[in-house]
Amino acid sequence: DDETPAPTVLVPTPTTGGACKDDPHWHKKSNTAANCAVVAHNPKKRCYWENDAGETAQEKCQLTCDPDCDAETPAPTPTVLAPTCIYDDDCDDETPAPRPTVPPPTPTVPAP
Repeated sequence: DDETPAPTVLVPTPTTGGACKDDPHWHKKSNTAANCAVVAHNPKKRCYWENDAGETAQEKCQLTCDPDCDAETPAPTPTVLAPTCIYDDDCDDETPAPRPTVPPPTPTVPAP
């Protein structure tokens, strides 16, 4: 009996933390005054600056260097869902096929 499990599905879900932010401790190599606030004055050029550990401003000044970054909205993280059966003959009592949920239709009100 050779059973092949259904693939695992990754679904983005919001996190409770981890919004994009600038690292308050990051600064340019050998220049403690060149922090993320300084990078913000010319991000096209300065986001490539590195610190003594080789970390770029792009990595550590996310809010400044990533235009898709949002301080208010946490970055999505994937959630691994349990495998589900795809065909009826693949299902058993422990792993029922998922049923889509459809919201009820919105009633329309005729115009007067």
